Amino acid sequence: MTNIDHVLGLTRQALDEFDSVPLAASLRRALRIARLRGDITYAHMFQLDLRPHGGSTVWRRTEAYELLKSEDIGTVDVDIWRSQISEEWFKERTPSKVHKLLRDTFNDDTLIGGSIDSVVRNAAVLDRESALAAKPEQKYRMELRRDLDLEIIERTTHRAFIYLCTVERELSYIGVNADIFERHRLRVESFLSQISPRVLEQFTAAYRRAREEDAESKTHALTTCRRILESVADVVFPPQTDPAVDSTGKSRRVGADNYVNRLWMFLDASISPSTHTKLLLATLQDFGSRIDTVYSLTNKGVHTDVTQAEVDTCVMQTYLLAGEILRIFEESSKANLSE
Repeated sequence: MTNIDHVLGLTRQALDEFDSVPLAASLRRALRIARLRGDITYAHMFQLDLRPHGGSTVWRRTEAYELLKSEDIGTVDVDIWRSQISEEWFKERTPSKVHKLLRDTFNDDTLIGGSIDSVVRNAAVLDRESALAAKPEQKYRMELRRDLDLEIIERTTHRAFIYLCTVERELSYIGVNADIFERHRLRVESFLSQISPRVLEQFTAAYRRAREEDAESKTHALTTCRRILESVADVVFPPQTDPAVDSTGKSRRVGADNYVNRLWMFLDASISPSTHTKLLLATLQDFGSRIDTVYSLTNKGVHTDVTQAEVDTCVMQTYLLAGEILRIFEESSKANLSE
């Protein structure tokens, strides 16, 4: 199960059970999902919803600091960030209108603080006491005060539910695309496990290390992408001593190191001229050049400043390009057998 599947499962469970569990339970689930996704603004809002009155002010700041750990803490002032979110939370906890009968204890900017559990409990107590009140005015005052709590509860319920719905929609969309790529990846890895299991093992290890924020490992992951394409080229167009001539009459070197040219020659001979063909060949040429640049620098002992996003993009392009070439290779092989 991927992380996307895991979070999507948690989100759908939270939505399915939203009306059957206490609001605080749904908020705790939303907080967990927000932290897993890195939605730190939502996470801090949910923390404020759940936190009771009192306690250590130092610990409150620590909670905010922990949320910011995944960010560039050097450019974020924790106190300013907390203050900005708290200001919005105060608005969420301020009644929209206070009846004149409550003006002696409430005004338009009075905050209904504390945990959402305490607000729910207080609303329930006021509901019971208003039912037992002997005097009409006292009963009415209690109902008005209860309605203020109910307004806050409704706002909080709406915010949590909308957040969960938004996450479900986003992850459902991502999941569809992830499934497509996952099928593509499995097909490529199945082929690689047969033609070059060692390269596949190297790539898996290199990509795992690349996730550890190590510059050298990131560069190594990119050079291993080259080895994957080299392995594919060895199968679809084995190295040749003499140059080969493509359909345009251009002579190309197709030795062991000329894997881009060998892949080009295979595609040139296997697919008919079309816009798709031109795009595939252009992608191969551009992508091959970028990988070769990193490979050349690595051989010189120079480790380029590669970001995680660049590594991820390179990995996806490698799988997509290799997968498309292997698809054409398989179709060509079947066509040759049927002749």
